[in-house]
Amino acid sequence: MSATPSKQAVRRRLAPEARRALIDQAATKVFAQRGYEGATLQEIAGAAGVVASVIYLHYRSKEELYLDLLERHSQALRERTIRAPRGSDVRGELRQQIDDFFSAIEEDTFLWRTMFRDPPSEPGIAAAHARLQDKAGEAIASVLNGGASEMQQHPREVDSSAARMVAEMTKASLNGLANWWWSNREVERTAVVGTATALLWDGLSQMAAGPNRSFLKSSERQG
Repeated sequence: MSATPSKQAVRRRLAPEARRALIDQAATKVFAQRGYEGATLQEIAGAAGVVASVIYLHYRSKEELYLDLLERHSQALRERTIRAPRGSDVRGELRQQIDDFFSAIEEDTFLWRTMFRDPPSEPGIAAAHARLQDKAGEAIASVLNGGASEMQQHPREVDSSAARMVAEMTKASLNGLANWWWSNREVERTAVVGTATALLWDGLSQMAAGPNRSFLKSSERQG
């Protein structure tokens, strides 16, 4: 009777793409559980069912593996949660996007921990975090540039610098709340989303339609 192939032997026979997918899945789980500093390639390899040297066939280092995952998970989060309003119920759409944001990080504990809760301090990784946060700010500002007009009765030009400042404040408030929620999981997501929506909608709608109309270009505000 032939011996049953070992798990590692089966892994070695996998196509490179399938083997890399197993490594990525294992690394996502280990980084989420232990953080970047606490995770080791040996632990990731064990979770993937391969020897550590196999990881080097796909990634040059733990940092490269981590940065590749961070880029892909961050892009998926932006695509899922940042979009222009499609209808007249702007507040409802804002609430849905906020709910999508907290649903996404609740499902993706790798991104939740590494991006919002416990970002690594190594210079190269810190620079990558800053770049990805900047991408998120740009995406939110782009939505605000288009969405501010929907909060007014008549479309007007939007002050892009004001939109970017509001985007940064919006991002900071949601990131901070995500950090807090990590340690306060007894709070229901609906409560987190409702509070964030009330805060952001009150501020955004007043800035767009209030006396100062802070979203508008200076020439419009003088009109």
